Amino acid sequence: MVNIPQTAHVSVVVYNYLGKEMATLMNGTYMAGRYPVVFDASQLSSGVYFSRLYAQGRSWVQKMMMIK
Repeated sequence: MVNIPQTAHVSVVVYNYLGKEMATLMNGTYMAGRYPVVFDASQLSSGVYFSRLYAQGRSWVQKMMMIK
């Protein structure tokens, strides 16, 4: 769930451990509110992935572990 306090350009991208972009989950201008983010990782192999949320000139990174 992404909570956006005011209208802004928002980007949520998933990268693999080497920095290769694997999926773009959100990319565009969104009005204030809460938005669900769904990531289907069924086609990815086991390993470490990172999601990056960029909004309002700030960036947040979260580490994710995919285990099959």
